[in-house]
Amino acid sequence: MQEGKFVIPLLSGHEGGANEWGAQVAKSLGAQLVMTTAKPYLNPIYTLGMGCERNCPLEFIENLMLDALSQKGLTPSDIHSLNSIDIKADETNLIALAEKYHWDFNTYSAQELTQMESLLSTKSDYIFNTVGVYGVAESAALLAAQMEAGTEPELILNKIKNAKATCALARGFRSE
Repeated sequence: MQEGKFVIPLLSGHEGGANEWGAQVAKSLGAQLVMTTAKPYLNPIYTLGMGCERNCPLEFIENLMLDALSQKGLTPSDIHSLNSIDIKADETNLIALAEKYHWDFNTYSAQELTQMESLLSTKSDYIFNTVGVYGVAESAALLAAQMEAGTEPELILNKIKNAKATCALARGFRSE
């Protein structure tokens, strides 16, 4: 049995410098460093992405949003912003939903949303042919999380939908 494969700093990994010291020890032993500490002071930023039919009733988008949040154990107060594609910038009930929950409402062009294409859980050719992006809800949530946190975003809830709307949740981490 070979010994000394891993170096695991246990106390004060980040602020105390144990991770850096552990890396030096691991290098000198030809071992692998295993860091058990989280990144320092990272706060999650949760963003909501939504797409909907034109003039979608508020109850359809609100019920879908509440379902999405409950699936992840989040509340409306955890959400940073509601996000969609720019052709929805005048969508009355998306605006009303954002106002009701005191969220920023942001919209992005198809060109901006395309940056998130590689992170989508699914790609809809129908949506692409309609609005120029493979998924509105996921793309908008991801882009907003990236813009707000400044880090690589992740989908925490793939797109869910009802008869008239779609909804997705994304998260980014911001250093504090």
